[in-house]
Amino acid sequence: MTNQRKVQRQSRIKICLAILILAITPLSLPLGNKAMTNSTPAPPPVDTCVAQAFVKVDKVQYGTDDGKDIVHVEWSNHANSSCVAFGGGFAVPGQSNVTPFGNEVTVKVKRRFGHEDVGTAKGTIVTTGNASISSNVTIPRDRLETDPVSYEVKVRTTAGAVMSRTARLTGSGGPSLSAATQTFSDQSSVPNLLPTCFPTVQVSALGFLPGAGPKPDRVTINFAAGLVPTVAPCFDTPKVTIVVRVTRPNGVVDTGQANLDASGTTANISLPGTPGAVTSFEVLVTASTGSVVEKISTSSGNF
Repeated sequence: MTNQRKVQRQSRIKICLAILILAITPLSLPLGNKAMTNSTPAPPPVDTCVAQAFVKVDKVQYGTDDGKDIVHVEWSNHANSSCVAFGGGFAVPGQSNVTPFGNEVTVKVKRRFGHEDVGTAKGTIVTTGNASISSNVTIPRDRLETDPVSYEVKVRTTAGAVMSRTARLTGSGGPSLSAATQTFSDQSSVPNLLPTCFPTVQVSALGFLPGAGPKPDRVTINFAAGLVPTVAPCFDTPKVTIVVRVTRPNGVVDTGQANLDASGTTANISLPGTPGAVTSFEVLVTASTGSVVEKISTSSGNF
């Protein structure tokens, strides 16, 4: 009996000493203590460059700054093409300026006695191809709270781009290719894309067919739209939108338009209003393609 009581007293002493050691351990760890990570990128599908692109959490570190918990997160973007952007915004039809999505990092920590706290940091950086990015996330901490012992990290961003190239033909008289000046302009949901990322579009024929009586004036257009070979695996074949505007001698502007699927190469567009003479014309042929999807990577581990 005496030996049993002695063993029980020794066990209680060991437990008390363990609690005391935890209580006096400093609450500040230098920024740079690397955590053991168990990163799980979103599973990449296998059909296009945008679908195959993924994000991966590479490093999670814990530290303090002026009594605040700071978790440093590093992650990398991976894509098979420099035309796949990360952090771009979702294109809005008719809107030229698209707000970037950037990235969002959420960190949940669990503390020594089971308490949990969450912090989030938002960034606006947009990158193309493969790149490494980092962010410091501030975690709220009560005055007498203990250090975190484990974490869960989630990184959210976007991948892809929505883009278009427009051929603009202008001239005097009825629409014709010989009388037209052809210029090109690009628009994208992300900035600084390489020119080779955009669709190709070229008008090869343009004609004006005068109407009479109930038969309207018509404009015929032959064109080609597509993607350069290095970009073709990443995006769908462009769809084409055509807008034709003609100005009559009395100043009236008649407008016709057509939307064609990816296989279209010709268009025959009727003009509203009374058939007659034309003093000037404008033809816009726009090839559009692309997609933007959300990408997520999660990571968990112990500090």
